[in-house]
Amino acid sequence: VISSSIFVGFLTGYNFSYTVAALLGGLISVYVVPRLSEIAELTKASFLVGSGLAFFTFTISLLTTTLSIALINLAVGFTNGVYSAVLALGSLPFLERHFGIVTPMRLLELTTPSHPLLKRLKETAPGTHNHSIAVGNLSEAAAEAVGENSLLARAGAYYHDIGKTKRPGFFVENQKAAEGSKHKTINPHLSCLVITSHVKEGVDMAQEYGLPKEITDLIGQ
Repeated sequence: VISSSIFVGFLTGYNFSYTVAALLGGLISVYVVPRLSEIAELTKASFLVGSGLAFFTFTISLLTTTLSIALINLAVGFTNGVYSAVLALGSLPFLERHFGIVTPMRLLELTTPSHPLLKRLKETAPGTHNHSIAVGNLSEAAAEAVGENSLLARAGAYYHDIGKTKRPGFFVENQKAAEGSKHKTINPHLSCLVITSHVKEGVDMAQEYGLPKEITDLIGQ
């Protein structure tokens, strides 16, 4: 924020009053951006930043220039704040994938029921799906209680058992009481391999579907 604000001063012919305005507007961004958790909040933040930037540029311009120029700067300041949000929203997918950043909005996207992996989990292993949702609720509450990333905890819980979709009938939550356990009909060693392999298979599926490393690590853990 500081370096970009100084750069603004250079761009405006060493008029460092604009540096002050850019710095104050940037500080508003620093305050509101970490609290974003969905796209709707980004829209609100853009208007907040735009309004703050408009106020600062107008006030400083009014002290150093004419009223007409101050009004122009007010409009420019507000437009700048809104445009920055549009630019940020458009570049988020690229930045997330290129730099390995997992934003709250990305995590919310991963926890929507329409995600292909979650749809597959619900269709092929409904018992595991229900179990994962319950674990997600518990994990989110626990993370909030200790001040950790609750969205990451919930997303990780949703995907932690996706490997069970390979052989859902071998896991008790997907078995019907009338059918009994499939493990009674196979070798104990093979039974052990079936159960333990769902972790590695879950990691492989997460990588295949391009899930963030943080989610993939949680599956392995």
